[in-house]
Amino acid sequence: MNSAYNLRSKGTNPPTKPNNQEDQPPAASIPMELIDQEHQLPDVIQLLRKETQLSVDCEGVELGKTGELCLVQIATSQKVYLFDVVVLKKKIFDAGKQESY
Repeated sequence: MNSAYNLRSKGTNPPTKPNNQEDQPPAASIPMELIDQEHQLPDVIQLLRKETQLSVDCEGVELGKTGELCLVQIATSQKVYLFDVVVLKKKIFDAGKQESY
């Protein structure tokens, strides 16, 4: 028997969403911005540095030592940024290391 079944069979249902997400807007209503040009990086990096919580997701082909990273998604509570790694290549990672932003 799995634990979800055990909880239900005892009359206890898990919460529908975690407590820390009570004030979060539905995912469909959060705006997204594609970052695929180098000149966009400084402003976005500056905004992300001010955040206290971020969610990060990576997409690619056969991710691992020999795979290819294609997309990095970074979400705040207000916006999702989609970084096109195929277009930006190494610039996406070098930009965040520069202190001038």
